[in-house]
Amino acid sequence: MTAGCLKGIDYSNPLVKYRGEKISKLARMMSVKPIKKPSEVLSADVYYSLYLPAPIIDEESPVELNKRIVRLLIQTPAGLKLRSKTILDRVLSTVAASVYIVKLYENIPRLEDNNGEKDLVNKLGKSELRNIVNETLADVEKINQVRLALEGLEPGSLSIYSVEDYSLDLIKLAREADVRRILEILEGVGNRGLSRSRKYERFKRGEKQGFELGSDIERAVPRDIFLDEELFYYKLAQGNLLLYSKVVEKSTGPLYVIVDKSGSMEGDKFQWAKALALSLYMKAVRERREFYICFFDSQPHNLFKISKNPRSKEAVKLFEYIATMKSSGGTDITRAVVNVLLDMSRNGLKWATLVLITDGVDRVSEKPIREGLRKTQSSLITVMIKGDNWNLKALSKEYLKAVKLDGVEILRVIKAVD
Repeated sequence: MTAGCLKGIDYSNPLVKYRGEKISKLARMMSVKPIKKPSEVLSADVYYSLYLPAPIIDEESPVELNKRIVRLLIQTPAGLKLRSKTILDRVLSTVAASVYIVKLYENIPRLEDNNGEKDLVNKLGKSELRNIVNETLADVEKINQVRLALEGLEPGSLSIYSVEDYSLDLIKLAREADVRRILEILEGVGNRGLSRSRKYERFKRGEKQGFELGSDIERAVPRDIFLDEELFYYKLAQGNLLLYSKVVEKSTGPLYVIVDKSGSMEGDKFQWAKALALSLYMKAVRERREFYICFFDSQPHNLFKISKNPRSKEAVKLFEYIATMKSSGGTDITRAVVNVLLDMSRNGLKWATLVLITDGVDRVSEKPIREGLRKTQSSLITVMIKGDNWNLKALSKEYLKAVKLDGVEILRVIKAVD
C-alpha cells in the first residue's frame, strides 16, 4: 500500500492495510451501480479521518486527491457533524467510510481512473463534494437509528460477529422502506422508558444497599460488633443493631409478544403494531430478558426467539422478520395465545409477560387461556388497536386501548410491561 495523506498513520502496517481492503470491498458490495475496486489507500484515509479524534493532513503528501476529499471531512460543518458520530466507533466509522467512498465513486466516475489525478483534483467542485458529505451524513443518521434499535444503549447489549458484515447488514436494513416507516413511528419514543429498570428483593447474602436497624448479627456493621458487651446485648435485645441492608437483583421472566397479522390489521394498525413489537424487543435487550415474538392470523406462525445476550446476526434477522411481515388472513386469538402458553410449559418456562397486540376482531375462549396463565404463573397484557374485546379484558392484567397510534401510546405499553 502506498502512502496516504494523514500524519501518524503507518500505511505499511497490516491493520491499516486490512482496514483499507475491507472498506474497499464493503463499498463494492453495497454500491447500487457497478464500480471498480475503490482505492485502498483512499479507503484507509477516509476511515481514519472519521475514526481518529484529531486527524492531521500531511501537507507534503503528494496524494492531492486524497487530501481534498479528506479535508472536507475534517474542516466542513457537515463533516464535523458526521465525525461527531464516528469518532472512536469502529462500526460507524466503517459504515460512514464505506458510504462516503460509494458516493464518491458513483458521482465522480473519473475517480476510478488513477491517471491525470491533478486534472481531476482541479475539476472537482466544492459544492459537489459538500453534497456528497451531506448525503453521507443523512445516510449515517438513518443507519445509526437502526443500530440503536438493534443494540440498545447499554454496553455489551449485542455481540458483534464481524464489524464488516454487521456494517453491511445495517446499511441493507436502513434502505428497507418498511424499516424506515417503523423507525419514523419510533422517533416519538426515543429512549424514554427503554432504559433498564432493575428490581430487587431482600437477601441476607446479597449486595449492600443502605442501612437498617435489626438483630441479624450476620449483617451487623463492624462499629456495632465492637461495642461494649453490655451495650451490644442491649441493642441486640431491642433490635437496634445497625445492619447492612442487602438485596439481589430480581430476575425477570421472558417477554412474549403475540402480534395479530390478520387482514383487518392492514395499514397503519399493522405498522404501529410492528413498531411496538420492535420497541418491546429493545426493552428486552436492555433488561437482559429472553424475547419471543409470534405473528398469527387464523393460525400461529413460528416463534422467533432472541436470547438474553443476542448476537448481531440474530438481531438483524429479527428486525427483518418484523419489518417484512405482511398482514393477511383470518383471526384466531385463542389458538395463538394457547400455543405460546403450551410452548412455555414444554420448555419449563414461568413468570413470563405476554403482550398481545390485536384489534380484537374474534371470539375468545377464556378457559384454556386462563388455565395456561395459571400453570405458567404468567400475566397477559392486551393492547387493543382501535377495537374492544370483553373476553380479553377479563383475562388481562393490563388492558390498554390504542387509538392515536403514536409514540406516546407505545410508551404507555412499555410502562405497563414494567
